[in-house]
Formats: sequence, C-alpha cells, structure tokens
Amino acid sequence: MAVKRLEYGLILVGLLAFHIFFVDYLSFYLLLFFCFLPVLSLVLTLLSGLRVQVRLEAGAEGGSGNYAVKKRELFAVRMYFTGNSRLGGKRIRVRMSVKNELLRTEETKTLAFAMEKKKQLVSFPVSSEYCGNLTCRIRQVKLYDYLWLFAFPIKEAAEICAAVSVKPDIRPYQMNLRDQPAWDWESDEYSAEKPGDDSSELFDIREYREGDRISRIHWKLSSKRDELMMKEGSLPVSSRILLALDLAGTADGGGLADSLVETAASVSWFLMEKGICHRVGWWQEAETGGQFLVRKIEDEEAFHQMLHEILSSGRGAESMNVIAGCLEEEHISRILYFCTGLTEKEAVFLCGEKEAASISIFQMKKTGDTDRISGRGEKGQEPGEAGRAAAESLGAEWRVLKEGRQAEGMKGFEI
Repeated sequence: MAVKRLEYGLILVGLLAFHIFFVDYLSFYLLLFFCFLPVLSLVLTLLSGLRVQVRLEAGAEGGSGNYAVKKRELFAVRMYFTGNSRLGGKRIRVRMSVKNELLRTEETKTLAFAMEKKKQLVSFPVSSEYCGNLTCRIRQVKLYDYLWLFAFPIKEAAEICAAVSVKPDIRPYQMNLRDQPAWDWESDEYSAEKPGDDSSELFDIREYREGDRISRIHWKLSSKRDELMMKEGSLPVSSRILLALDLAGTADGGGLADSLVETAASVSWFLMEKGICHRVGWWQEAETGGQFLVRKIEDEEAFHQMLHEILSSGRGAESMNVIAGCLEEEHISRILYFCTGLTEKEAVFLCGEKEAASISIFQMKKTGDTDRISGRGEKGQEPGEAGRAAAESLGAEWRVLKEGRQAEGMKGFEI
C-alpha cells in the first residue's frame, strides 16, 4: 500500500543519511539489509504461492438464494479465503461495496488482514435503515508481500457478489372495502357470488321467473322435469384496481422512497388478504432507459415476487413516465397513485385522460415539509398545491401522508 511504501522509502532515506554521516560497517550493513529486505519478502511470498480462492456469503451461514431481513436488522457478510500457502501470514487487501438497488446508493469498505496458512474467514456486520435489495460485491482483492510493498491482483475474485433483500414493514392500515365487484367481459375469471350475462360459462340453473328471456331456457332439463328451468350466465371479473408507485422526487434521501414502497406494499397485502385480485405498476430502471412494469397480484407468491422486483427498481423515473404507463393499462376502474407530489400538468394528464377510473392520489411528505415541488404553485398557494387543486377539480381524491406516520393518513380510506 502507498503508506507502507512511503514508510519504507523514509527508512531508506534515513539509513542512507546515517551511512553518509557515520561511515562504518554498521551503517553499511544496515543499509544493505534494508535494501535486500523487500527482495526477501517478495521471494518468500512467491514461494508460499499466489493462488487464493474467495467465496462470499451474506445472511445465514451456508444459506443459498435470496436472504431476507427486516430494516435495521444486522446480518453478517462473510468472505472465505482458501489457498495452498506453505507459509502463513499472507497479506490480503479486499475492497468491497454494498449497494441498495432501490435507492441506487452505494457504500464501500476496505479490509486488510494477514491470512493463515490454508483458510481464513473474514466477517463483518451490515444493516440498512431503508428497504431495498442489497448487493454485496467484491470489487478488488490484492495479495501483498509480507512488507505490503508488492501487490498481486486476484482477478478471479473480482465481482463476486451476494444478495440480501431488506423488506419494507407491512402495516395493518384501517381501511374499508367498497361492495363493488369489478367486472370485465374479456376476462377468463368469473365471480363465485353473483350471476352475469356471459352464457359461455354457466353460473347456476334455477326455476323460471316472470320476465326471464326465452333464450336462457334449458330445454333438455325442462323436458325432464316438466317445468321451465333457466340457465344463468356468469359474471366475468378481473383485476381492475391498479396501484401505481411513482418514486420521482425521492432522490434527496431514502426515507420518502422507503415510506412510499411500504405504503403501497401494505395496501397490496391488504387487498391480497381480502381475496381481491389487483395490479401493481412501477417504473423499472435499466441501462437502456427503463420501462413501466405491471404485475398481477392474486396470491402471496405473486405479492413477494412483485415486491422483490420493486426493491431493485431504482427511483430515477419522471412522473410522466409512470402516468403514461397507468394510462396504457386497460380495464381499470380504480387507480391508487403513490407519489411525492404532482405538478398541475402531471395531475391533469393523469386525471383528465383516465376519466372512467376513480383516482386516489397519495402524496408522501417529510414531517415539516410542504412539498417536493418548489415554485410551481399559483400565486397565494403553497408550492405544488396547483397539482392538488387540478386533481381535485377533476374528481380525484388527494391524501397527504407523513413519512413514518402513514397509518394516520390511510385511516378510514375506502377502496
């Protein structure tokens, strides 16, 4: 390392000055010894072998696959080093990073240690205050001689990674359900409680009632029972509720993004537990730009898969991209839009184009903040209030949620 090389250089300069001013055998042999000491260290390092294998684990020891923890929960990152060293004391320096794929934040850590002859375990604790998929990655491994002067990169160990998922808290919000089952004539799913007009799927057979259409008579069964029996069609149902997650405006810190994901996930879990099929949409960042993804949530497995994808989505999308994705979704009667605020143009674009849908907008704010959008309000309004006024004038519901206190804002909300 640079510090060790500087220290060695200063020692050589000091010994050289000592030899110049005090010419004798002692000063000469001391200077000669320190000149050949790096060569000796290098030779011993080469003789002990340069092959080192590295294995990285995060979470439970010996575990495989994606390991999940709660926010602020400590978990261990372990690096296993194995080699064929004939001598102990190999100097190893590791540079690794821990990246939150949701927030796109990254921390680096450098470790230096002396390895034993055959094996060495290096472990350190990690935790995250915010949710997101964490990628623990080894960026660089270097093997040094005994004096830390010569470095040999271990290329095979670079870019080894392990993943840990930090889940958001799922909170039991006090919400109410509307007794309005969604229906969709193009759906392959049917209501188990109410009949409909889709004759391709039989719901029930009953006795004739005055006013029933002749086309619904079950002639074969009626002839057997000597009374008119009617066929009832089924009512197609579909996932007509869309939860849209807009993480634009959360780049200042992780708290807003964490609270938005937590709120959307809690509402989705609530609907899933009630047996209500719904959709969740968000903007997925990619190297080539990104896309609006939508996942259908029917059961717990689909919920956890959706949540895992969101925790790697990033947060750099513009609100217009998310709104455009919402507008492209067909057969939607209810939109729950989670964001940090909308401009007047964005609010009109969302609420004006999707007139057939009932829209509820949830604006997440930091405690004490007014709005993420500064300088866009009308004269006499708080910044960003123009977006809220535009949305409400078009019939949308607007709720303000406070970071860390979302349950208060969600109380009594009717889906």
